[in-house]
Amino acid sequence: MLLVEREAVLGGRWRYDTTAMTLEPDNQIVPRCRVASDLASQVEASGNCRILKDSVAFAWYDEDILAVSSPGVFWELEPKRTIVATGSYETPMVFENNDLPGIFTVEALQRMMHRDCVRPGKQAVVAAYGDEGYAIARQLVDAGVAVAGILASRAREEALPAVESHGLAANGIP
Repeated sequence: MLLVEREAVLGGRWRYDTTAMTLEPDNQIVPRCRVASDLASQVEASGNCRILKDSVAFAWYDEDILAVSSPGVFWELEPKRTIVATGSYETPMVFENNDLPGIFTVEALQRMMHRDCVRPGKQAVVAAYGDEGYAIARQLVDAGVAVAGILASRAREEALPAVESHGLAANGIP
């Protein structure tokens, strides 16, 4: 088995996500970054998987040839089976001036805070269109950023479970 990974480290965007999740079957609560790290370690320790980090599978030709590039190396592979797992990219909210300095996606904030150890400012307002917005508000508070408020796309009564589950009400965040 061959695993082609674009980044230098396995784990994708979960490497920077400290959002708690519940693992089955024992209902253990752990941050997503720990789950990503544990799974990456298991893959790296397995004896049946060669991992090409800092690599890109950039073409799949009609003859079932997969072209892969790593720094200084180029492969033409003929895999018997292929699984394409491209990961995800966050779609930014669309509003006027959404490209101004200081406006970030959740993924960008998580990378800044948890990979680069950079506090993204002193004060923030979070625009949330799902539970992920409340999770990043919690992470901002934990990083020492004052969250002035959360602008939600859903009614307040629908959002309250997310606010409470991330402990935001205790911080007085409207």
